[in-house]
Amino acid sequence: MIAACYGFAPSVLCIRDRDGKIRAASPGIYVGGRFRGWRWASLPFTDVCAPLADGAGAAEAFAAALAHHQRESGLKAIEIRSAVPGDAGSQYPLGYRHVIPLAADDREVFGRLRERSRRAVRRASREGLVARREPDLRSAQLGFWRLHCATRRKLGVPVQSRAFFDAIWERMVERDKGYVLSAYLGDRPVASAVFLEHGPHLVYKFSASEPALAHLRGPSLVLWEAIRLACRKGQARLDLGRTELEHDGLRYFKQGWGAEEEPLGYTYFGEGAPAKSRGAEGAVGQLIQRSPMLLARTIGRVAYRWAA
Repeated sequence: MIAACYGFAPSVLCIRDRDGKIRAASPGIYVGGRFRGWRWASLPFTDVCAPLADGAGAAEAFAAALAHHQRESGLKAIEIRSAVPGDAGSQYPLGYRHVIPLAADDREVFGRLRERSRRAVRRASREGLVARREPDLRSAQLGFWRLHCATRRKLGVPVQSRAFFDAIWERMVERDKGYVLSAYLGDRPVASAVFLEHGPHLVYKFSASEPALAHLRGPSLVLWEAIRLACRKGQARLDLGRTELEHDGLRYFKQGWGAEEEPLGYTYFGEGAPAKSRGAEGAVGQLIQRSPMLLARTIGRVAYRWAA
């Protein structure tokens, strides 16, 4: 999906034993170019993507093989979006990963929430918000996509192309690998989020809301409804994704939902280090905030490919 949307070349790097059996592997995308240098990343626009390995020994051997491949192939860098075992590569602390453990009874999960989070859910219900799944792509575009553009513009960060979210819907949501959940005030969507599923795991991938209606606590209702649905399905965990070191407010929000926290770092072979988003502090961020929505979307459509 990422390769198709942004014109990248996908591949899987792996090591095999003498019998040809794959012992470790990682999916990735070739990004960059002739002037910036080619890199291989596993996986762009993904918070965490650890290699799969048949045991600790295979994982260490794979890390050593990645280091060798980077030197021999002429790649500027190989990026693995997780820690890897062994001494190969340079590991950079990025922030934290937050995961909510679920239970068969959602009341047990609700009891683990901080009082502030419980109040937010109750407030949204008192205000008359109702959470529901978007039934089709058109509805998701009118709900999530519109809110996503407004949220990203407020934050001063590029808007990913609508084709990317259309592809998520067509290649994942329509294949029962996720859904879009929105909070409505009457017929008006005020908060929305994209959730992706894989067996017992649910991933809270993208979130957006109406900035002027933040007091209604729509995002909290959306997140709680996703928890209820996941508990009903018997799913074991809800992954809230990464939180960068400097984002204390987001970290506090996720902790308030009973999420377990673990350090998150990426591993680099060759040049490179995690790029930190400056948001509205940078010149591009200020331009996005001050631009009409059409221009802000155009900046994202052109620039986001180079953020991979």
